[in-house]
Amino acid sequence: MSENIENKNTSSDLSAKEQYELKRQKKKEDKTSNEKVVGGKMSTTAKIVWGVVLIGVIALVVAIVTAPKIEKVEVPLLEDVKELGEKVPIQTVTHIGTREDHAEYNSNPPTSGPHYAEAPGAGFYKKGLKDEEAVHGLEHGNIWISYTSEVDEETVALLEGIYLRNLGSVILSPREENDAPIVLASWGRKLELQEYDESTIYTYIKLHKNESPEPFAK
Repeated sequence: MSENIENKNTSSDLSAKEQYELKRQKKKEDKTSNEKVVGGKMSTTAKIVWGVVLIGVIALVVAIVTAPKIEKVEVPLLEDVKELGEKVPIQTVTHIGTREDHAEYNSNPPTSGPHYAEAPGAGFYKKGLKDEEAVHGLEHGNIWISYTSEVDEETVALLEGIYLRNLGSVILSPREENDAPIVLASWGRKLELQEYDESTIYTYIKLHKNESPEPFAK
């Protein structure tokens, strides 16, 4: 009796319909098995992605924690002062090519006039800037602080501190052509300083930042 049952389960004893159903069931099982494998791969990929994201978040947190802190300094501003420096007549504003000649600037350093089409962002340009670059920064409302080699390293560090506390507003760079050791320039205005004066510099930034055709400085 058991022998007959076993023989009936072999493919040769199955009817055509039963064989069809058996094959269909096998395909279904194979498909389910494949989906599980693929699902497993997706799960592994997801784990890798989340692992990378987690590492990135940890790295960012570490960078923030270990970044040098900019100490907030309350600098006394000059009292009862509404403007600083001398006004300079505004020159024609045009964009020029990097090798294109232009009319001579009417101040040293320049405070308006022809300039390159690409504007420098606020920043500390230790290797210097071309006047045509800096002027475009002034047009965007930045304060340009430039200094000569007469300024010692300690004072340069103080100027850098001012830049760091006014991110998005100050362009700082060396410039040997200046008529004074330190010069503050904004659009149509400049102030020459023979020595570092923190209160005067901060007051100038507060009064004359964004006094320009395109006031984008922060």
